[in-house]
Amino acid sequence: MNKKREIKSTKNYNLFTKIIGNRHLNANNVKRLKQSIEAIGLQTPMMVNYKHGIIDGQHRLQAVKELDIAIDYYIVSNFKEENIHELQVSRKWTAFDFAQRNAAKGSKECIEALEICNDWYIDSNKKFSKTNILTLLLTGLGVNILKRLKDNEFESDVSRACRIYNCIKILSTNKNEKFNPYSEKISRILKQLDKQYKGLDYKVIEKLNKKHYLEQYSNGKDQTRYLTDLYNKYAK
Repeated sequence: MNKKREIKSTKNYNLFTKIIGNRHLNANNVKRLKQSIEAIGLQTPMMVNYKHGIIDGQHRLQAVKELDIAIDYYIVSNFKEENIHELQVSRKWTAFDFAQRNAAKGSKECIEALEICNDWYIDSNKKFSKTNILTLLLTGLGVNILKRLKDNEFESDVSRACRIYNCIKILSTNKNEKFNPYSEKISRILKQLDKQYKGLDYKVIEKLNKKHYLEQYSNGKDQTRYLTDLYNKYAK
């Protein structure tokens, strides 16, 4: 027979601490929760371990702090840190969340990758999403990045990623303002071309970018065929 959870309540917010695996606070998530709590009250108690480390509910805690009301919580036993992403229910973990967790645990690959993510995200005026940057950094063709990060098996190819990012910046100046070189689709195509030619040629990218009003296709195969044909044309 399952033991009934004891729900406790407190306004002593300092009682709770973060643990490795907690995600960074998302301001939009906190705002949404505040609106929900004001409308219908706090529906889901926060989950903590026996030391009051937050397993699930850090956004709820921030929301009630800003509203100056008590937080409901309960304590769970037999908690393992590697399962934290399965226990957090408010929002599914993204590749970036797993990268932050791995970095917090000391992964040098993820620490370096996150630094690059932040730099390129700012450099691109926030057009290049951090998840797409992680995918670009990933070795191979970037297949199943979520699983690789979840299993802490992330490996990056920084020199290749830098080559491709420089090409992406060239393509961002195209006459067609609707063409989005920061999409995961374009990064994947450029990875394939980089492998095919054993390194992308900036002069080829500059030439095709200057001579063509680049088309954006919704279909991945059409986009691949289009950009590959253009690159092959000017690489001769």
